[in-house]
Amino acid sequence: MTTTPHRVVIAGGGVAGIEALLALRALGGDHVELTLVSPTPDFVYRPLAVAEPFALGHQRRTPLAEAARRAEAAFVHAPLTSVDVATRTMRLGDGQELAYDALVLATGAASEPAFGNGVLTWDDSSGVEALGGLLRDLEEGYSQRLAI
Repeated sequence: MTTTPHRVVIAGGGVAGIEALLALRALGGDHVELTLVSPTPDFVYRPLAVAEPFALGHQRRTPLAEAARRAEAAFVHAPLTSVDVATRTMRLGDGQELAYDALVLATGAASEPAFGNGVLTWDDSSGVEALGGLLRDLEEGYSQRLAI
């Protein structure tokens, strides 16, 4: 007796989304039809980003389409805009609507600057130039103090 695979949609292309994709493929095998949805095309391993301004390394990027392909899943590059739990559908930013049997929301958290004006809050999305500019200011004497 054959059964129809359960349609599982994973919304989020970060660590949790990738981990869910891999775990569901390993545990569900052919019993799940997986789709990974992300507003970004790549998974970025953020911890390595801190070394980039110091020329000690760079962010590691993995195309999500490739990760999905390796997990025998579909990849949709679009933001999730709404979920209709009653009809088990989700609407994407590109107008597409996806049906699901199970939905994994792995959308992560947004970073917020800790302080206001005059304070540089640097994270991996700030770019190398922001911290590089601060380092040049320190080297050339434009900035006199630095608190980390």
